[in-house]
Amino acid sequence: MCIRDRPKLNVSGSVDAYFRNNITSANDGAANTLLGTGDYSIFNNDSGFSAGLANVTLSYGDETVGFIADLGYGPRMDAWNGGDVVNEAYMYWNASDKVMLMMGRFNSWMGYERLSAANNFHYSMSHMFSYSARNFNGIVAQFDIGTNLRGGIGVMNPVNQVYGNNGDYSKALEYYHQALELNSRLPQALNNIAVIYHYQGTKASEKKEFELAQNSFEKASNYWKKAIRLAPNNYIEAQNWLKITGKLNDNENF
Repeated sequence: MCIRDRPKLNVSGSVDAYFRNNITSANDGAANTLLGTGDYSIFNNDSGFSAGLANVTLSYGDETVGFIADLGYGPRMDAWNGGDVVNEAYMYWNASDKVMLMMGRFNSWMGYERLSAANNFHYSMSHMFSYSARNFNGIVAQFDIGTNLRGGIGVMNPVNQVYGNNGDYSKALEYYHQALELNSRLPQALNNIAVIYHYQGTKASEKKEFELAQNSFEKASNYWKKAIRLAPNNYIEAQNWLKITGKLNDNENF
């Protein structure tokens, strides 16, 4: 007869702050946002001392089954989650000594960067904040392949794209605009807004509502230009669409 350990509640967390000062350019990175130039922090443009993130991680369970919730508050959480304090919340089950199943909400799988500064080697977290979908809802299976080697497979939906996928475009636009109010330099949010407007323009055109279609395509053009200025090597299809449709002025380039 196998006797399992009693489930335990564990609480951990961290708090970080930073000092920011540019000696070769303006400290207010947001001032150069429209130009897509200038030095800036991907999660906070404040100069001087500033808070980064306060997070608390709660876990309850044993070595076989349990639940983990990670909550955060601060400028980095605002930029990451659009004001939502839930970073991760998922159940886990160790089906065997080599297989773990997880279900719930997870961070983006960018293994070299983490939201919490205590677990993140690069404080700026530029890659994760600039180019990835932030959180996912779904089911993940992880496998121990060998010594210090682990693989995984999952079925997930990006949290910040669920509304659009469900057809609730007004809610999706509201979500992305809230994220941009907190940090205007999020190319993925700008791109997602452009995709929604482009889709709405296509549907309006099919219904022969040409004025509405033109308005939607114009909005899509403006947001794609902003996204491409921040990430000029991305969104190649959008760049081609801008060129083909004549949405680029002669003096515009990326």
